[in-house]
Amino acid sequence: MSTRIQRQTEDNEETGLAKLVDKTFDTYQATLFHAFQTERRARKKSEDSLKVALCSNLQLRLPKERETTQSSTSKYQQPTRSKGQILSVQFNTCPIEQWDSPFTPIEIVVRIKMDRLQKEIGGSVIMLPNKEQPENSDLFCSYPLLLVRATRIVWLEIQTWLERSLDCHVRLLNLTPNILSNITEWWAGQLFDLPPSENERIIVANKNIAARNSKLELELTVSGTRDLSTINIAMSVPDIMNIFAVIRASNISLLDAIQTQVHNSMRLQLGALRLTRIGTPIAYIDISQNKLKLMSNISKAQVIRLLEDFCEIGSTEH
Repeated sequence: MSTRIQRQTEDNEETGLAKLVDKTFDTYQATLFHAFQTERRARKKSEDSLKVALCSNLQLRLPKERETTQSSTSKYQQPTRSKGQILSVQFNTCPIEQWDSPFTPIEIVVRIKMDRLQKEIGGSVIMLPNKEQPENSDLFCSYPLLLVRATRIVWLEIQTWLERSLDCHVRLLNLTPNILSNITEWWAGQLFDLPPSENERIIVANKNIAARNSKLELELTVSGTRDLSTINIAMSVPDIMNIFAVIRASNISLLDAIQTQVHNSMRLQLGALRLTRIGTPIAYIDISQNKLKLMSNISKAQVIRLLEDFCEIGSTEH
């Protein structure tokens, strides 16, 4: 962990990996951020700027105790007819152990109370920095992966603010069937390693792990037919290990071997189908909806490796 990350943990109560597991995220990628700083004073300015943008665009009022504070929000004119109140906007450091980057991950948290709703809306956006940063890092920095859990209307406002304030472009992460295939192959190869110790696992308090996924799940999409739109395949870990052990020394991929086995037993030709979702004990990834769910009680190193790969995808596929 870099010294900069260690210096910026003062306002984060929960470890980064615990924030990332057992939750479903929408995955986005972003081009280089311009003039983005993560020191506390700079983050406070970003909080005030986003707060004003949310209030203006969604017709929200600021809390009364905030109206007289000496900040950029003090210039905001409360709407005569508001639709709700903004409760808080925070830019928190989100340090992740073993995340090797000169910049620290940042979590944007927004809480809004709409007058006609009985519950809050808002959500969070976790922005992960790349290991490799631009040479002119005083002007630009790379946060290529955004993990989003937010009400759509709030996320759209955050996205617009990011693009306008940081002179960047944000879009869905470019995940492909080939990427899913490579992740599946990598996961299967890890099955033959020694299991991680308790200290090497992501442990989340008060989580029931008895029903964790212990199989490989594949969803393949069928095009050009009305009778069958998807094919779902589930195989146990021992079965996967048996197949992988047989093909390990050959040039056959795991998915090719699975397709051959399904064809021989069910006479289904899977080669022309599109792989759209995988489920493993490490993660569920759905490229048709750009969803990612990382699992707890698994190796920290595996989660870090997967997120680093996603960052690489986000930083190269523009």
